[in-house]
Amino acid sequence: MLFRLIKQAPLTEKVASQDGFIYLYRAMKFIGWIPPKEVLLRYVYFSWTLMAFGWHTVYLPLGLLGSYITQIKLFTPGEFLTSLQVCISAYGCSTKLYNPFLDWHDGTLNLWIVSTFEFMVLMGAVVQNLLSDTYTLVYGLILRTHLELLNGRISKLRTNPEMTEDENYEELVNCVLDHKLILEYCALIRPVISGTIFIQFLLIGAILGIALINLFFFCDLWTGFASVVYIVATLLQTFPFCYICNLIIDDCQALAHAIFQSNWIGSSPRYQSTLFYFLHNVQQPIVFIAGGIFPISMSSNISVS
Repeated sequence: MLFRLIKQAPLTEKVASQDGFIYLYRAMKFIGWIPPKEVLLRYVYFSWTLMAFGWHTVYLPLGLLGSYITQIKLFTPGEFLTSLQVCISAYGCSTKLYNPFLDWHDGTLNLWIVSTFEFMVLMGAVVQNLLSDTYTLVYGLILRTHLELLNGRISKLRTNPEMTEDENYEELVNCVLDHKLILEYCALIRPVISGTIFIQFLLIGAILGIALINLFFFCDLWTGFASVVYIVATLLQTFPFCYICNLIIDDCQALAHAIFQSNWIGSSPRYQSTLFYFLHNVQQPIVFIAGGIFPISMSSNISVS
């Protein structure tokens, strides 16, 4: 079954965290982002990567620039500002994309060929844009899930009367090691997420400025409605992950509360010293920094917007 994992697994089935990335990685492989491990297949796949990158990432911005140079007189102010919003975000527009090989004015056949080609190129850019907006959510949700699971394990420390003090201490050490593994996971994804969100913050400011000018001065009723939808969609690019970052900070605070409220009174000195060390580390929240300048949070998202 191709999409078996979209349904909740039964409690009797063992699942792994990496299962949450399967569909994301499939889409990344489809657009040329994740090469196979086999050497021969890597070279074949590399040609697909170059083609996808060339059409979706290079041709679209250059095609819009070419349309500005060759057909600037044909643009109305509203059309120019509308396409400029998308051009700034380094993706394309479905109309008025410059093609040096075919002129869509020369007959119906050329119009269909150019329109189909632009549609395929634009769909590739949409997939790239979708993946760049959603991969942060997938990684953030996986992180939150592990924090919640760790919280539940900490709450159950020293609650089983059949376990010895050494076994309780071993369980605490396993919690500390799992928290360390979570921090290593954050350290791995932090540089990539930091750059992605920082660029999105920069683009949102420029796009919103142009969109508002277009909305107030050059739009009629229906194009104004489309501009409002576009503004909302632009804001939604960063809002979900910023909200998740706030929830991650709350999860870290809940983790510290769970450690303090666990059944540690009456435990051995070794257990208490390890618990206090664990509590000290957990009190430092997990924070993602956009471009190494400002933290990614709801307040930052509102300030940029």
